[in-house]
Amino acid sequence: MATAVVLCMAAAAAVGTSMPRYTKMKEIAAYDERLHPLTYDMKKEGFQVKTAENGISISEQEMQRFSKKYHLSGEYVIFSYDTIVKVPGFGGFGQAALVRIQDPSDVSLLARQEWTDRIQSFVMKYLI
Repeated sequence: MATAVVLCMAAAAAVGTSMPRYTKMKEIAAYDERLHPLTYDMKKEGFQVKTAENGISISEQEMQRFSKKYHLSGEYVIFSYDTIVKVPGFGGFGQAALVRIQDPSDVSLLARQEWTDRIQSFVMKYLI
């Protein structure tokens, strides 16, 4: 009986003091076509970008300002958002979108959204 009480107290202490199952990052990162990082936080740098589960949007003026700041020469920019972090320094999933520099309304999502991906995301978030 005493062993059971001690185990329950230890489990409660571990659950009460451990990190949450996962943390959803709020930052939006941007990469050029060669996957060289441009910025890890668009909003911190003052760029207005809106994200949703089904896409990302940036105005033409904001894209031109972003392009000018980073001297973009390619045709696309890759944005990464809604990434989850399990423990500091280890994360995954999230979304990636390919956005045309000259026409920011031309957006292609790169992340898959099939049922197997949702199961993997669930396992990473809640079971591991």
